[in-house]
Amino acid sequence: MAAGKKEGTKKKKPGAAGEPGSLQEDAEAQLARAPKSSAGLDKKTAEELIYELQVHQTELEMQAEELRRAQLALEESRDRYLDLYDFAPLGYLTLTNEALVSQANLTAASLLGVDRSALVHARFRKWIVPEDLEIWDRYFTTLLQSAKKLTLTLMLRRGDKGTFPARLESIRLGGSSKPSIRVAVSDISDIRLAERASRDSANLLKTVIEHLPVGVLILDGRGEILTINLEAERIWGRTPSMSNSQNPPCMLRRLEDGGHIEFNDWAGARAVQKGETTLEEQIEVESPGGIRRILLNSALPLHRSDGSICGAVVVSQDITSGKSAETEIRWLASFPELNPNPVIEIDAGGTVTFANPAAKRVLLDLGLPPDPSLFLPEDRQEILQLLKQGTESQVVREITLGSQSFEENIALERGLQVIRMYARNITERKRAEKALGVSEQKLKSLFELLPVGVSVLDAENRISYANPALEKILGVSTESLLGGDYRKRSYLTADGVPLPEDQVASTRAVRENRAVYDVETGVVMEDGRTVWVNVSAVPVAFSDWRVIIVTADITSRRQAEDALRRSEEFNRNLVKNLPDYVVVCGQEGEILYANPVAGQELGMSRGTAGCTSMLTYLPVEEHEGIRTKIRALLAGENVPAREMVISVKDGRKKTVIMKCTPIRFHGTPAILLLLTDITGRKMLEDALKDEARKLSLLSDAFQTANRKLKLLSTITRHDINNQLTVVLGYLSLIGSDTPDDTLPDMLQKITRAAQQISRLIQFTKTYEEVGVSAPIFQDVRTLVKITARELSGTVRLENEVPPGRNVFADPLIVKVFFNLMDNAVRHGETITTIRFSGKERDGDYVILCEDDGVGIPADKKKKIFERGYGRNTGLGLFLAREILSITGISIRETGIPGKGARFEILVPKGVWHCEEAEKTC
Repeated sequence: MAAGKKEGTKKKKPGAAGEPGSLQEDAEAQLARAPKSSAGLDKKTAEELIYELQVHQTELEMQAEELRRAQLALEESRDRYLDLYDFAPLGYLTLTNEALVSQANLTAASLLGVDRSALVHARFRKWIVPEDLEIWDRYFTTLLQSAKKLTLTLMLRRGDKGTFPARLESIRLGGSSKPSIRVAVSDISDIRLAERASRDSANLLKTVIEHLPVGVLILDGRGEILTINLEAERIWGRTPSMSNSQNPPCMLRRLEDGGHIEFNDWAGARAVQKGETTLEEQIEVESPGGIRRILLNSALPLHRSDGSICGAVVVSQDITSGKSAETEIRWLASFPELNPNPVIEIDAGGTVTFANPAAKRVLLDLGLPPDPSLFLPEDRQEILQLLKQGTESQVVREITLGSQSFEENIALERGLQVIRMYARNITERKRAEKALGVSEQKLKSLFELLPVGVSVLDAENRISYANPALEKILGVSTESLLGGDYRKRSYLTADGVPLPEDQVASTRAVRENRAVYDVETGVVMEDGRTVWVNVSAVPVAFSDWRVIIVTADITSRRQAEDALRRSEEFNRNLVKNLPDYVVVCGQEGEILYANPVAGQELGMSRGTAGCTSMLTYLPVEEHEGIRTKIRALLAGENVPAREMVISVKDGRKKTVIMKCTPIRFHGTPAILLLLTDITGRKMLEDALKDEARKLSLLSDAFQTANRKLKLLSTITRHDINNQLTVVLGYLSLIGSDTPDDTLPDMLQKITRAAQQISRLIQFTKTYEEVGVSAPIFQDVRTLVKITARELSGTVRLENEVPPGRNVFADPLIVKVFFNLMDNAVRHGETITTIRFSGKERDGDYVILCEDDGVGIPADKKKKIFERGYGRNTGLGLFLAREILSITGISIRETGIPGKGARFEILVPKGVWHCEEAEKTC
């Protein structure tokens, strides 16, 4: 065995003879150094040794198989990373410290338009345009000195000599002695296109707004002005805000009634505050300089995506005479492990087999669990099915994670049966697209809202767009306008002669390469009518737009101008031949114009207008009042017509009715006076009033006399007869046989009847005096004081009537106060105090007589004023009412039964006054 082993040690492995580092030599050397253990081998049989060798051989074979599988797995992993490297959506380059390309993926070669072999070992600056070489050199030098990731944007050249904008994201690897630079290259042409489209849209909107013949304001959510064109500045003035109600830039009034409009209630404010859309609201605007304009206002609120209001567009058209979004899209990339964008791989079963660190970092930044499966689209099963079918190689999906949007380029690797997803954040791009859409919508909304026609000519001078207002003005459909049917019509100059084609506004704008404004043009319609329009044309430098044309319908203005001329001629003749005095005065009352009749009566000669003041013909005491009325009229207040006396030539006086209204005379504020002579009518009216007054007095006297005679007749015949009957009756009972004890009683009754007859006769005497003397003004406090002197007994009188209150009444009114006091004492029973007071109520004066007696029952409050009702003669309160009624004064009882009587004497307005010395009246 020993010999066999020794021979074995000398045997060489085939093909390895003479190789000092071969496995056989290494094994023999190791065996020679090992301790000898042959003593144990002698005890083992050959079969045992062969078995052990076979087991060892099997173990070696299994180990070899494991090594082969591990090598295959390593090769597969290498291929996977190579695919991720080569087919990534970004170009990856590795540069030496001398800027030589040492490695490049297929995407980088594709971006530069060359074969990968042409890239390796070449200087990267070869693909940089000359203008950016200096920037690149500074950038590369900084990279070699910094450990941070740096970004640069420059222009690169392709193999086909073309260029493209690129973004480089680079980082230094290795030590500073021999570093290498990894560079990620991305084509940002689509970002530049989006920026250019946004700028074009913004320039288009600005150009259109600036050259519109109507005022355009774009307001923010607080009513502050974002954009204002020249016409709006002319209308509204230079103001930063249209929401300052404390210091408004102008005065707004409703057209229909002249009522003031608050600045928080005009169309723009309502659009911003309430979201209200306003179309063609007519208002009057007065500037601080006094210039008034009538505007046609339209307002449209602007909304954010959540529906809230972010501002408003306001269009203001003077009818007195006839926004953008900038976008920025950042593309970040690197090798899969350094790539800032998520890279995910899933197998055919839908399991995530790879996710770079950026995937988890993005999820954490969004506040989401770091689970890469969140990047899988909702239709993942359909995509896996496409992988199995092999029908698609690449699909694109968009997903939303939290508040961010991502675009996923999903590559289906059929050979490896895996799906690779390259996700990039497109939130900024989506916002830019949305902002661009909003800008285009604003422009379209503005065109659709404008009351003037807007059309666009393309590069071939054909209409490519027309708004609804142009269709309405020209009476032609959009299809006909786009088809060119408008060319068949005839066009006129402002003077009515045919308009040469080279003088058309749009033709001139193209030929002269400048804006052409306000070309007045007549369009002869198919039915023979002429529609007059004001045309402005502005050349623009857009790819599909050549000229913007704005057309305003001025037919109504032309017609109004013609009508105004005819009206002026008619009014001139009317004023000239009017029999009334027509005078135009300046702000200080100076006469600027007088028609022939006024000039003749006022003694004005031709050419004296402007030298004479209207005040010289009016009473001096009227001068200040007239000046006040002139100021009120110029301030927009209404001044009613009034009757007044003026002095004409030769010192004669004439009564006139003066009507006045504010006008503009030769562009200056003035007052138009219309004086109607009513001197003759006034004299006749005065005569008629005198006669009517006389008749009224006679009629009143006859009525009063008749009523008094009738009442006196009734009292004399009826009441006195009743009392005489009582006297005669009792006298007949008195005789010789009359008992002595009843005689005094009968005599007492006869005496009372006689006293009643005496009172009745006294009443008739007093009543005869009612209305005989003329009413006079009498002080109420004095009347109460005089009457109180006749008051007997222990009843206390309180006179609280303020001094200086005079009532216009019959002189017998003193008997009214005596009767009220006498009745209170006679019938008050528990009375201790009588109080007189007075107060003003709604212009009338109320005299109160109150006591603290038993009062008057509710059912007798009206009866006590009737003739014959009462315990005495029944004529006291009746007489009081008659005396008061002479001058329209009334009396009533308003006390509470059981608490005292309360009489109210109501003196109407005009029948009383307060002495001037009493300032508190």
